Amino acid sequence: MNAEKTIRPGRNCYRIAQADRVDLLVDAAAYYRALYHAILQARERLVFLGWQFDSRVSLLRGEEADRARYPVQFLPLLQKITEERPHLQVYILAWDHSIVFAPEREWFQSYRFQQGTGDQIHFVFDHFHPAGGSHHQKIVLVDGIAGFCGGLDICGDRWDTPQHRRQDPLRKNEDGTPYSLFHDVQIAVQGEAVPVLEEIFLDRWGPPPESASLPSGPIAHAGSIFPIPCASPAGRPQSQEPFRRGPAAGKRRCKRSLSSMMTRSLPPSA
Repeated sequence: MNAEKTIRPGRNCYRIAQADRVDLLVDAAAYYRALYHAILQARERLVFLGWQFDSRVSLLRGEEADRARYPVQFLPLLQKITEERPHLQVYILAWDHSIVFAPEREWFQSYRFQQGTGDQIHFVFDHFHPAGGSHHQKIVLVDGIAGFCGGLDICGDRWDTPQHRRQDPLRKNEDGTPYSLFHDVQIAVQGEAVPVLEEIFLDRWGPPPESASLPSGPIAHAGSIFPIPCASPAGRPQSQEPFRRGPAAGKRRCKRSLSSMMTRSLPPSA
């Protein structure tokens, strides 16, 4: 099948962009681990786009959590790194869900995510979509140089391993309630694909005031965000302008595609 004839930007995909590196993360145990270590390396900005979030979800579990030097729950981790890095800005855009999903969602999230975080963590619900629709994109971006995209939200009922054991003591929510097996994938990318993903976020977030704009483009890091340690906690985190809310009407390597929002092309094999 000729990909150039099948994939047409503006018709059945958002953009075609080069990914200098692609890592396949199968199931949330691998994704959450990679995400945890990537968050620890953020210096300037973290961008989260999702269908659902939960401030209490643990990104590391079991022995990994016991060894971790930083909080393993999502919001406490963000709070700790923003406390250590006063120039780090965090932007979270979540679907303003239907009342039908209220029983399974964490309540008062706007308050939870922004309580005691000063002006560094910005949480916004996006309700700009057609009637009966939803926002289902799941993207995380770190300093404009690394990104995650796929089918996994950062919330309860998602963490699982590729073994999908029927009895896994770690597959439970923060209140101790176990849940069923869950399978999905996420990819980690670097290269031209990352700013394209950031374009998608900016389109959803909407134009900020003139005095508060999101810094664009990658920032310099001493080393690559990837590869990310698979089992051990990351090393010490490192330490511009914030941008404000205003979501406007905006425009998953595995068996899933990178969704209709972006299609990546890999460099030819050596």
